[in-house]
Formats: sequence, structure tokens, C-alpha cells
Amino acid sequence: MTTRISTNEIYYNTAIFFAKNILPSLPNDDRAWRKEYSDWLKEQGACIFADEVHPFIRTALGVAPGYDFFEFEKDSDATIFVLRWS
Repeated sequence: MTTRISTNEIYYNTAIFFAKNILPSLPNDDRAWRKEYSDWLKEQGACIFADEVHPFIRTALGVAPGYDFFEFEKDSDATIFVLRWS
């Protein structure tokens, strides 16, 4: 069973950290940013669960804040993620 957390406020906190600490070392290409952000989330046990039915505008990191979810296989990963990024 998976756990889903809204991408509302927590997404912005992760995006700020990502922009300050990881983005400067990447090429100026949003496809590279999306892949690296996705890989970075996987290291924390998370992935983006996207609503593919509705055509939302997504950020350069590939997220529609407030509509997509962070998804976790383990509850413990979700708990740590929320504590770290809230």
C-alpha cells in the first residue's frame, strides 16, 4: 500500500532546496532538471504521482503543485519526508 502526500507547501520547500543546492550544477535544460529532481526524490523514497487526466500547467521540475502528490512505498519514508520538508 502506498502513501500519498499533497504537493502543496512541501513541494515549494523541496524546490527551494533543489534550486539552491542542486540546480546550479545542472545544464540549463528543464528536461535535465525534471530527471534530476525525480532522481533526488527517489533517494528519499518518493516519486511524483501525477494527475494525467487533466491538463495542468507544470513547473520546470514537472510538478503541478496542489494537484500532484508525493507517493511513498513505505510509511516511514513519508514520515521522514514530511518532517524534513515541512
